[in-house]
Amino acid sequence: MTLHRPFAIDLRYEVVTPLYLGGSDAEVPELRPASLRGAVRSWYRAIDPRFKEREGHWFGAAADGADERAGRPGPWRVRVVGSTLEPGFKLERSEYRRFDSGVPPMKTNGVLYTGYTLMDRFNARTGFYPSDARAVATFDVRLTVLPHLVRADDPADFYWALLGSHWLLGHLGALGSRARRGWGSVQLRSVTPAANSQAHLPPAVEPILAALGAARTTRAADWLADVHGVLTVLAERFPGTRAGASAQTPHLGRRRRVLVLQRGHKDWAGALDHVGADLQRFRRDQHRDREAVAQQLLNLDRPGAGQPLSHAPVRAAFGLPLTFRFALTPRRIRELGIERLRHDAIEFQPAEECDRKVLTRYPGPASLRVVRLDDGWHGAIVKLDGAPVGSPDPPKEEGGSVTASVKGNVLSGNRSVGRVPSDRDAALETIGRGIVDFWLDSLTKAAIEAPRPQ
Repeated sequence: MTLHRPFAIDLRYEVVTPLYLGGSDAEVPELRPASLRGAVRSWYRAIDPRFKEREGHWFGAAADGADERAGRPGPWRVRVVGSTLEPGFKLERSEYRRFDSGVPPMKTNGVLYTGYTLMDRFNARTGFYPSDARAVATFDVRLTVLPHLVRADDPADFYWALLGSHWLLGHLGALGSRARRGWGSVQLRSVTPAANSQAHLPPAVEPILAALGAARTTRAADWLADVHGVLTVLAERFPGTRAGASAQTPHLGRRRRVLVLQRGHKDWAGALDHVGADLQRFRRDQHRDREAVAQQLLNLDRPGAGQPLSHAPVRAAFGLPLTFRFALTPRRIRELGIERLRHDAIEFQPAEECDRKVLTRYPGPASLRVVRLDDGWHGAIVKLDGAPVGSPDPPKEEGGSVTASVKGNVLSGNRSVGRVPSDRDAALETIGRGIVDFWLDSLTKAAIEAPRPQ
């Protein structure tokens, strides 16, 4: 009987932008199954409103301190069975200065902007080289499924969740450091039964494999059409309304968006600079943010001299923590009557809990990535849905609010300046669009977009 016989699925991923994945040696990249499992788990949460009740059974659960038997690994295993990846990539500032555009303070460089913390001035880490015009960088993953351990009313639901999550990683996701800023972009190239499993695949798996093939790379429009088709199928397979922690979890809901910039580039760096510089320009142009934070710092130093913050900066919608730094010139010190030169900073952090856990980060709904098509490398943007932090229910169409705590590192000490509200998705009240959607709408001439959910 083949229904409960283990079977294996092979997937091949291409590394499209440099991949920084740490291992036992923090300075040497290492592709580990645990990293893949973590990334895939997050994509499963993005498609299934019922992930809270099924995730532990399907993707594994840690042991409860009170009952070690509660820990379980899940009904599948993952191994890296092949790789052409070469370690040793370093983000050298001098090498990518060729993408500098403009002059300070209006200068942009999408590669250095998105990879800021990866530069050699901050650490000695290296990454895996991505594909280029001469060689393709890939790694092969084998999923071994143990059907007798699957706990589901319909095992097909589990197979869709497992293979759909891996498909999403290979089309909308990335791995490693700075994954949300385009680094570590991976692209699914093939998904097939392992050679020794073809004869005994469960009947439910074959149509899933047929539906989850790699998206076409002939044109950006073709790639987007295939992505939209799979997202539609997954939404139909995992219906339901999200509430509470499920609504706060980034997911592929009605407000998700997927865009690809139409211009192809000869390498990954050109594509990442294209999309990264556009985000850099947009965030920089929210100049009122900086002015408001400067007023807050002035008020901390001389109460009443500046205007206290009434809300968090608009650009907090792109992610928290968010830090503003200011250096005062000697002339400005004299004007303000301050005793000495100083460097001030205010950091905005989430001030809410989700599922009884204090949040230290809020990733924001939009992430960058790079897609390799037949005509070159293209920048892309993926915006997920998700209720603002602290909201017990899904937000209304116009968005909701999120609270941020503000800490000012003033002179040599830390001073808390309390909490301020931030309107995450309706920050631009005058035009009725969220700040992230406003940015995406500004790209309509340069990008094409997958159809949005109805």
